[in-house]
Amino acid sequence: MVNKKITDYDILKKHYTFLNDQNDQSWESNLVSNYHETLFKEYVVCDLSRYKTGDVALRWRSAKEVVEGKCESICANISCQETSNLSSYEVLFNYVEHEVKKQFELMENDLNLVEEKIKNELSCVYDVDIFDIFTNFQTTQNKINKLNESFKEIYAYKKEVVQLIKSQVKALDSLSQLEDVEGVVNKEVVDLAKKLIAISNDYFETEDRDFTISFKRNKVVEKKEEEKNTIDFIPVDDVKFNSVPSLVKRRATLQHINELLEYLHNHAVKHNRCVPVKINDISSQGIKLYGQTGIAKIAILRHLKLIQVINRDDTILLLDPRFKGNRLKRKL
Repeated sequence: MVNKKITDYDILKKHYTFLNDQNDQSWESNLVSNYHETLFKEYVVCDLSRYKTGDVALRWRSAKEVVEGKCESICANISCQETSNLSSYEVLFNYVEHEVKKQFELMENDLNLVEEKIKNELSCVYDVDIFDIFTNFQTTQNKINKLNESFKEIYAYKKEVVQLIKSQVKALDSLSQLEDVEGVVNKEVVDLAKKLIAISNDYFETEDRDFTISFKRNKVVEKKEEEKNTIDFIPVDDVKFNSVPSLVKRRATLQHINELLEYLHNHAVKHNRCVPVKINDISSQGIKLYGQTGIAKIAILRHLKLIQVINRDDTILLLDPRFKGNRLKRKL
């Protein structure tokens, strides 16, 4: 009896997992890993046919779905072709695979991803990093608290000086009243000391006076000027370019994608952070982003995780950790 030929598909069907186990070094696992690396893991395709029972199926996109725009310009639901009113979701989940319950182990990293996105969105809306403002606010508040303590200490010393002056004047006044001692006390000195005490009664008595400096949150906080550091442009090299599948590259060349990447880099340097740029604005600078070649430029940079396309406002965001950039999104 001839044994049935085992194909790659048979091995994938038996061993493939949604999130690969890096510790498994078997031949089957290596084969699965090779196929897994050819997938596009920026967005996921989902099956919501059983969402009422809390069951949602997820899988990574294929090259064909990347070209079609599935999960970006088209709804990620496998049976839906909606192209408008799309919303973004972060997926933190437990799941069952091959009858084994598993947990997404990188949940902490995903939460950090959400935090970075929130910071970036708020920075884009308010044109400043409000988290830096909050940090500056806390620093200023701590300085003010220390200043309050210093004021209290200074006025405590002033009170001691006043008490000392009072005791000295009282002693001088007593000496001046002694009939048998003449010329011991200068009367002008005593009068001057009494005047100082009168002044101290108006200004140095601090028991009922509050010297605390308050800092109101609703006042305008001056933004500290950020030091602008020069960040050099790093082009895509031949090794990275050749790692992109031919189906994604199409007719785009290395020069084409570096031209687009350099424009986005210069835009980020100008604003000192990564900000979304409208595709129409880029095209107006002579950089072609429409047609097969233009779409391929964007697809290549997205495949290399160098940009993010924001479909809701038709913009492109540079993903450079040296700037304050955004990260990747999954859409439904």
